[in-house]
Amino acid sequence: SYNFIDNNNRLLTPNLWYDYVWDFVNGYATVKIDNKLNLLKKDGSLVSQNKWFDGIRSRNKCGFFVVYDNELYNFIDTSGNILSKTWFKNAEAFIEATEYFPYTVARVEREDYYMNLLLINGEFMFPVWITNYYYDDENDTFRLVKDHRYNIFTQEYGLLSNEEKEN
Repeated sequence: SYNFIDNNNRLLTPNLWYDYVWDFVNGYATVKIDNKLNLLKKDGSLVSQNKWFDGIRSRNKCGFFVVYDNELYNFIDTSGNILSKTWFKNAEAFIEATEYFPYTVARVEREDYYMNLLLINGEFMFPVWITNYYYDDENDTFRLVKDHRYNIFTQEYGLLSNEEKEN
């Protein structure tokens, strides 16, 4: 069993021992009990009070961890809140907005391999699930591809053609 010792030589979690622990990185350590993972804060509290996961990826600058459970992915914030109601077949870490791509998003994929971009508020950027997209930074538009068909999307106007719109 494993634990941590604080600066005063006291156990960080005296009532909870772990099957394995990893080093603290940016204020969080991954801990393992019964093949499930959680994140431990330096104050000895767990990030997720109610749920342990099969896998956890490092937190990025946007403040979210990618978590994996029952073969599906989602995101949690530093308080353990799950970001999306939907769990995904695959999820990439959030990328921060830049001068050339002014959106903070994570690429997510459903079990049928269609993808979307997830915003940090848990909403999807596009009203349809797609196979690919291309971003035009000069016009701030997205060319969406779905099954070899194309559509144009803008944040201001939505889809150019609504024939592909899903609920």
